[in-house]
Amino acid sequence: MRGVLLVSLLTATTSACVAQQSGDSVSADRPLLSKQTLHHMRSGSSMDQFELAHSYRTGQGIPKDSRKAFAWYKKAADRGHTGAMTELGRMYLEGLGVHRDYQKAFEWFQRGAMFGNPQAQFNLGLLYFNGLGVPSDLRRAIKWWDPLPKWKRRRARFGPSNQSF
Repeated sequence: MRGVLLVSLLTATTSACVAQQSGDSVSADRPLLSKQTLHHMRSGSSMDQFELAHSYRTGQGIPKDSRKAFAWYKKAADRGHTGAMTELGRMYLEGLGVHRDYQKAFEWFQRGAMFGNPQAQFNLGLLYFNGLGVPSDLRRAIKWWDPLPKWKRRRARFGPSNQSF
């Protein structure tokens, strides 16, 4: 039952953040990417690499290819793109372009969460709740689902000048 909840919540939240296409063909609502655009995306910023990965994953503008999507998300994540870190976690979780590996999914979600990516934080909470890649731990799940951790609440109440670390 928890697995169904995890997949349902993860799919719903991911779909809300990133539009998804079904099928293996190139999306009809977006024209093919030009060679110049593809070259720019390949050699550009981590955001360009993330966009290229998304295009490969969804088949928007280029043929759908989960393995290429994974490779480009990895390049963007290695350059600090937290959305790419989150997508790598999702790909490991669902076995898209790679073998399903809950531990690696956890590691990528944790990286994104530590940089403050809210989707990664939510997904990390789901892994703790369901015990996937880590022992089930409701407290840690709630910690990651809490939108404002205690230290931030304290800082908001007393101000940064009254806070000692």
